Amino acid sequence: MLHFLEAMDVLVTNKDRAMLERVEGMIVEVDSEEPPQIYNDFDSLIKAWVSLHVLCGVPVSEEEQEALIENCGEKYNDLFSDPLLNNEAEESE
Repeated sequence: MLHFLEAMDVLVTNKDRAMLERVEGMIVEVDSEEPPQIYNDFDSLIKAWVSLHVLCGVPVSEEEQEALIENCGEKYNDLFSDPLLNNEAEESE
């Protein structure tokens, strides 16, 4: 993240650098005045990302799911069992 911010010519203070060392990732809503949701551990970040997809009714693509499991392990596989992610709820109606 630090390199990204620096590449975007964002001034990063020493305090910001210390905070960024603890950040695993964030969810940012584009064109929103809301601050980003910042996560200090990867599990919380992934669970929030999947929950956001469920709440918004946006399916996670097979490519995204495969990339996450391939890069992070099978423990995330259960997150994708929610029928709302796979549009199974719509198909059963």
